Amino acid sequence: MEENSKKKPLWYTVLVVPNNTGRVKQYKFSLDFFVAAMCIVIIGVLGCLAYLIHHSSAVKVAQAQADVITEKVTESEKQVEQLVSANIALTVENENLRAQVDKLNAQLSRNSYVEQQTDSAEATKMLPTGLPLSGQTTMLPKYDDSVNGLSFTVGTGSKVVATGNGKITSIVADNELGYIVSIDHGNDYISSYCYNSEPVVSEGDTVTRGQTLFVTDADNVNMVYRIKFKDKYIDPNGIIDAAG
Repeated sequence: MEENSKKKPLWYTVLVVPNNTGRVKQYKFSLDFFVAAMCIVIIGVLGCLAYLIHHSSAVKVAQAQADVITEKVTESEKQVEQLVSANIALTVENENLRAQVDKLNAQLSRNSYVEQQTDSAEATKMLPTGLPLSGQTTMLPKYDDSVNGLSFTVGTGSKVVATGNGKITSIVADNELGYIVSIDHGNDYISSYCYNSEPVVSEGDTVTRGQTLFVTDADNVNMVYRIKFKDKYIDPNGIIDAAG
C-alpha cells in the first residue's frame, strides 16, 4: 500500500519525425533531467556572458592603455621633432658663429700682419743706419780710434741730422768737440753727434731719421759721429746705409 502511494516520476517523450517517410524516433527524459539540462544551459549562457563582459572590459583596458601609449608616442614624436628643429637651428647658428669666428680670425691675422709690418718698419726706422750729414755724397771716412768714431769735414750750410728715430737723452758741452748730442734708439744702439755749434734740439726731444740736430757754419768744419752698441763703441761704417 505504501509502495503504491509513492508518486511516480514524470517522464517526457519527444518524437522526431523526419520530412521523408523515414522512421520516427522517440526520446524520453524525466523532469529532473530536463531541469538539470536547463541549469547547465543557463550556467553556460551565464558563463559566456561573464566571459564576454570580462573580455569586453579587458579590451577596454587594453584600448585605454593603447591610447595612453599612442598619446605618449605622439608626444615623444613631437618632442623629437622639436629636438630636430632645435638641432637644425643650433647647427645653423653654429655655422654662423663659425663663419664669424673665421672672419674675426682673418681680421686678427690681417691686423697682426699689419702690426708686424708696422712694428718691423718702425724697428727699421729706429736703427741708426742713416747718414749723419744731409747731402753727404762723398766716401765715408774710416773709423778713427782717437775719437771712437768717424770724423767728417762738413761744408757751410750742411746739416747734422739724426741717423735713426729715437730720443735725445743728453746734450753735453765738450771743450774739444763743442756739443755732444746723444740719441737712444731703444734697441741697444746710442748714436752721438759732436759739433762745435749750438744744437737746434733739446734734451728729452723725440727725433726722427733725418731731423736736423745742428746747422753747420763756416767756422766749424769738423763733425764727429759715434755709435755705441750695448755700451761699446763700434765702427759706424758697419751699419750705415750709404745709399740712404
